[in-house]
Amino acid sequence: MKKSDLRSGDLVKTEEGNIYMVLLNTKTEIYDKDILLNLEIGSYIELSSYNKDLTNKLSEKYSVNEICSKDYVGDNFRKNNLLKHIGSFYSTWKREDKKEMTISEIEKELGYPIKIVKEN
Repeated sequence: MKKSDLRSGDLVKTEEGNIYMVLLNTKTEIYDKDILLNLEIGSYIELSSYNKDLTNKLSEKYSVNEICSKDYVGDNFRKNNLLKHIGSFYSTWKREDKKEMTISEIEKELGYPIKIVKEN
């Protein structure tokens, strides 16, 4: 396999034994690049530091030795038991549940009576 064959969501294993997820066209405020994201510690390696044959230009220990490529990214997660840590999911945002209230409860909350009108 060549570097140009990699797709977002592919999993790769390096010489050192770490597993990375391929993320192509990753955009943030700081950069816009293709990366390999270390699934254990969250660090990344830029894909530009790899040769066409997936050997790393800087260190042999980061050279890709194995690839798990599936048509559907979720299959990579299931095949490699990556969902086992979902219980430790740390959210940075969560949708608030909608609160159900009667008109009298709303009036009590607001402190004055209301009249419901139809929106245009």
